[in-house]
Amino acid sequence: PGENSAWMGAGNRLIDLSPELERHGLAFRNLGDINVQSLAGSVSTATHGTGKTLKCLAAELTGFEFVTGDGKITRITDDENPEWLEAAKVSLGTFGVMVRAQMNMVPTYNLHRKSYPLPIEELLAQAPGLWEKHRNFEFFYIPFSGYGTVITHDETDAEVQERELTDDDAGLAALRS
Repeated sequence: PGENSAWMGAGNRLIDLSPELERHGLAFRNLGDINVQSLAGSVSTATHGTGKTLKCLAAELTGFEFVTGDGKITRITDDENPEWLEAAKVSLGTFGVMVRAQMNMVPTYNLHRKSYPLPIEELLAQAPGLWEKHRNFEFFYIPFSGYGTVITHDETDAEVQERELTDDDAGLAALRS
């Protein structure tokens, strides 16, 4: 834990934590597409993003507090009960209810998102190269269509711009649900 770590309520939803962290100049290093789950749920189930070199959210956990079945509050950090830290990261709640978490953070950054359809054969042939080239790469197969939708994200210094929602966004939301 260093200057870019933060303690936060583990019951908070990722969608609410990200803007709050941004107000402090901090961000999660990597998140998945779905941001409505709680931090505790995300960490406990090894929720991940799509970057080749980016670890799952649980890898950023440096400490947490949980309430055991008998009501005892226990803290696990590098300094307190460190022998349990790695085992407790993806524990599916077996240690108790996580109430606070300390996470490694990074300075805020911007991503440029690009999505486009490709024939599935072409998409699969390009996938290894896309994974190498982009910070984040993923795709969704569109059943019975012969197509998939490619989604890439890359860090950028460009100014933030509001992105207009498109029909593609509605389609991707349906595929994710």
